[in-house]
Amino acid sequence: METKKIRTPSGAELELKTSLTFGEVQEINATLAKEIEIEYDEYGRPKTPKVSADLLIKLEKKEIEKTIISVNGEKENILEKIESLDGKDYNFIILEVKKITKLYGFEEKKNFREEL
Repeated sequence: METKKIRTPSGAELELKTSLTFGEVQEINATLAKEIEIEYDEYGRPKTPKVSADLLIKLEKKEIEKTIISVNGEKENILEKIESLDGKDYNFIILEVKKITKLYGFEEKKNFREEL
């Protein structure tokens, strides 16, 4: 497994995976599947799915769990450690995590072929 280390704006050091396994992608997908309810109209066509308001937070947490290996060299309780970091690190961390998870279709890619 290939990893990379980055430093957040507040100075925390994170180690992240550069790719995910098949099973990790499935776990992230399962987070989405549990929260999306699809209803059908009288013609059998799907309506716009109903999604819980906290789905984005649940998805972010699952993506963090699957991509971040360590916080300041510590590998236990990753999500708790991330949540205790300075608030100014939030956007930075989410963007770094999304760089990894978007490769698996969790975020729309505009120039997919150019990024490969």
